[in-house]
Amino acid sequence: VDTTPAEMTDIRGLEEPIVNAGEQTVSFDVFDAIGLKQVDVYLDDQAVAQVDQFDNLNLYSGSVVLGEGANQKIHFIVEDLAGNILDTRTPEFQPQYEFNDDITVSTNFFVRWYANKTLFRLSIAGFVIIVAGLFLLLFKKRRKDEDSQATNNVH
Repeated sequence: VDTTPAEMTDIRGLEEPIVNAGEQTVSFDVFDAIGLKQVDVYLDDQAVAQVDQFDNLNLYSGSVVLGEGANQKIHFIVEDLAGNILDTRTPEFQPQYEFNDDITVSTNFFVRWYANKTLFRLSIAGFVIIVAGLFLLLFKKRRKDEDSQATNNVH
């Protein structure tokens, strides 16, 4: 009895969470010792590829092309002939390669900037610090000018 689910031996094209391109090709390899029944690829919970006919029941290599979009969620569901299911959204899926299941593909600088949450937040914080610093400088200068004017009026 086969109790071992199929294995995603490699996924290429999802190494980086943010890609500067108009589209991104994602290639993948799936293996099962007994045989594959079905391979499904989902993007934002919509099936973008479903394969159930294989030249080699043990090994399948496929690819999908992702268009431009921010925070696209991709996942794979693979079923073998024994009914075992591999779902890349589960904690049991621990790949030995880089796998970002949330990817932004765009040539727009602002879309990529916003998608990079750390950089976006640091940019906003930096802007707030600069504005606060300028406000403080202007406030001190105005106060100094008022003190100078008050001293001149006393004489």
